[in-house]
Amino acid sequence: EGKGGKGSTRRPSAGPTPYYMMPIDPPESSTKRSQLTRKLTSSITSMIHNPPATSSSPLEPSRGPLTDAEPLLDKGMHMLEALPTHERGTSSLILDVAGLLREVGRLEEAEALLLEAYGARRKQVGKTAAGTVEAVESLGLLMRDKGQLEESAMLLNEAVEARR
Repeated sequence: EGKGGKGSTRRPSAGPTPYYMMPIDPPESSTKRSQLTRKLTSSITSMIHNPPATSSSPLEPSRGPLTDAEPLLDKGMHMLEALPTHERGTSSLILDVAGLLREVGRLEEAEALLLEAYGARRKQVGKTAAGTVEAVESLGLLMRDKGQLEESAMLLNEAVEARR
């Protein structure tokens, strides 16, 4: 298992406040917005692939996986709302926020974002573009999680066909 997986005793350091826990200021420019989006995307991706360790000590309360996700989700949603409409659906941030929502079990919210991303990408870059395929694949996996297996199979087959 990788870092932060089950059985890991890694604890967050008591260093400076992570940027995603700091107050949200509206970005002054698209450059600043892009920098913030990259940082947040990196944090979300890291949290999905390396969830916080649970406590192994009987004296410490157990921290379930992704307990730190809420502040990150709040910031991600705020940043998505700040993006211009034409950028929102094609940004990498929308897929990352949807992925984190899926990981914490907020499937309806994840579905709404994935449908938005899929529709925007399909319209702006075509159904065989890598970003569109990533969106349809994520949507297919989400449908599987929701128990909608026929819909899942259809979407995942679409992703496979687009990759050919």
